[in-house]
Amino acid sequence: MTADLQEQSKTAHAEPRGEEVREQLNRLLANPFFSHSKRFPSFLRFVVEQTLAGESENIKERTLGSKYSAGMRSTTPRRIQSFV
Repeated sequence: MTADLQEQSKTAHAEPRGEEVREQLNRLLANPFFSHSKRFPSFLRFVVEQTLAGESENIKERTLGSKYSAGMRSTTPRRIQSFV
């Protein structure tokens, strides 16, 4: 019985698989908060995909600013930081 509980504990705390994360991402993106936005869906998808690929170190202010600040009046780091 103890072995069963230990196995259940490991399973309960296992990290979600990429496909599960992407399914949840798609559910979030279907929410009107995201579906009515031009930048938020692509921003969230980028962050999730970079993280799943093990490349979360690529999520930096400059990268996000150059990718998602199009159409903003100012692209100074302070302006970008307030967006991110």
